[in-house]
Amino acid sequence: GPKMSEIDALDADGTWSSDGANVRARYVREQMDRNATSHREYWRKRTNAKWDATAQPARSSHPCSPNSKWTRYTYTRQDRFNTITGDYIYTSFETVPEEAHLTTTIYETDRSSDVLDRGSGNFESDRNGFSGSGFYNFAGTGDFIKIGITMAAAGTQRISFRYANGSKNFNGNRPCQLWVNDVKVRDAYDFVYTTGSSNWMYSELIEVSLNAGSNTIELRTVTQSGPDLDHLRIGKPPAVAMKTNGWTRAIAKNGIHLQEAWPFNFTEEGVFVKFDYFPDPPQGDIYKYSNGRIRVTTPDDRDLFLDIGNPPVDFTGYEQYLPPNVFYFTTDDQFEETGSDLFEYPVWKGQELLLTKGSTDPVCGSVPPFAEEGDAPIIGKLPSGEWIQWTPTILLEDNGPSINAAAQDMTSNVLSDGGGESVIQTDEKMKCSNVARSFINEDTCFFSTESTACSSSEPVDEVVIPMNTSNVIAFYDLADKYVYAIRGLVMEDLGEHACEKTLSRWEVKPFTTCSEPTPLAPATTTALANAIASSSDSNEFIKDVTRTLSCANSDIITAKINIQIQVDSDCYEHVHPDHYNVYDFSGWVTKHPGGEYNIQKWAQGWEGHEGWYLNYPFYGYCMFK
Repeated sequence: GPKMSEIDALDADGTWSSDGANVRARYVREQMDRNATSHREYWRKRTNAKWDATAQPARSSHPCSPNSKWTRYTYTRQDRFNTITGDYIYTSFETVPEEAHLTTTIYETDRSSDVLDRGSGNFESDRNGFSGSGFYNFAGTGDFIKIGITMAAAGTQRISFRYANGSKNFNGNRPCQLWVNDVKVRDAYDFVYTTGSSNWMYSELIEVSLNAGSNTIELRTVTQSGPDLDHLRIGKPPAVAMKTNGWTRAIAKNGIHLQEAWPFNFTEEGVFVKFDYFPDPPQGDIYKYSNGRIRVTTPDDRDLFLDIGNPPVDFTGYEQYLPPNVFYFTTDDQFEETGSDLFEYPVWKGQELLLTKGSTDPVCGSVPPFAEEGDAPIIGKLPSGEWIQWTPTILLEDNGPSINAAAQDMTSNVLSDGGGESVIQTDEKMKCSNVARSFINEDTCFFSTESTACSSSEPVDEVVIPMNTSNVIAFYDLADKYVYAIRGLVMEDLGEHACEKTLSRWEVKPFTTCSEPTPLAPATTTALANAIASSSDSNEFIKDVTRTLSCANSDIITAKINIQIQVDSDCYEHVHPDHYNVYDFSGWVTKHPGGEYNIQKWAQGWEGHEGWYLNYPFYGYCMFK
């Protein structure tokens, strides 16, 4: 685009009058006659992206490029917000017209009058989200429930059950025998884990033969108890197309409902939802989130989960909803299965794939060179008949080492000025490629060495910022950065003993008498006191001691790792070598398995916290530096 100085020059007399029209016309013609360039393309090649995997899975801006990324699930977390405006993206729902005539009949299992017979289970209503007035709770093995239905004509019908299973026992599955008119049709009809006892979903939709007139459908428990049974559904509901940015992204072939509420009509006119949280792909195992997760905010402001999870990419039988560009892959196309460990549980291997050698399919020429917000999805069909979806990733210009680079190659792709020259050439229209040092990148972070080097915010001379409490708090107050000194790190290994290493860290409590001084042999006391007194570390909070110490063997035990020792008028306590280190946790807010709250609360002052430190969650959570 033009510089402001060029635009100002087009104002011939300072009033933007018609007298300057010829000047502006000549300028436009000159610009049109120049060779085409793309500022957008230039910027994108140099964007510093954060990857959703432990190693860069792809560097593709096009589905036909080598290592382009494809998924078997439909929605990603990028489907929550518009990447340009930051606004929520809304999804609508449409009944597939060809199936609008399909109807279902629900047979409740709320009370004794709803069923023909039952075993020793109970009818209960102490949960949320069920239809009717309650549900049937199986009592254990040998229990059963028999439901009577009437059909106008004989024929094949599809049936399913709405149920909840919040138990992870027996691999998260509570299969039952399925009997129709006293004939066993399934020896093990699955009722898999639904993530909670108030989270309801439908079982597999299966076909059974029914008679004209009266019929019975029965579930029997054999090896273990059954699920909480909400109702029996006879018939297949109409399929529902899920549309995001105006494009059909998924087909809910057997309808769609909410897990924690009933009823909710998604296809009612004017119903739009936003993805309040997640979406997550299938992850964990059968009793974690085997269908993935999507939580939506409904028009009445309820945040609830879809009962279909994160729908698979599957257009079989609904090809009329396919987008304009579809790849039909052959056995010559090579895919490598991959996944990610950055979700709450590992993504199932095979849910994400890399097209390792790219594609030469003729449709490649029809796909735009870059993915834009609101573009039609790109769908592919594998030789097996399975469907997959292309996931755009950003084409990068390297400014940093590869995660997997050897030590001698760590600086091979580092821009020595962090893109500073580009900032100057574009009059600061191009932003700096440098990024802030943080606990995420500290092992692969290098100083820019050129005179044109830039900072990640604005050009500044090198300064030293004391990491005192007020400056740490200022990171959040001034820039909304979650920067903390870390406390509470536990030392448990004898190798962390101050007498067993050449570098130890001590928290200083000036003009304080130690409350619980550690009983030490004279030789140990003298060695530690001399080392602390001779340390040149001027930090007023902590003192790093670098010295090999000659301590008494009787003191080198795990019970004496956290040593307290009095040195003159000050008390010193041996602490973890990273104690009070300051890190930027901003990138960890959305990644923390314990939720955003547990990273934000310290800076926000919630629960009475002071804003400058974070206590390490030693009581069972895992945090990676």
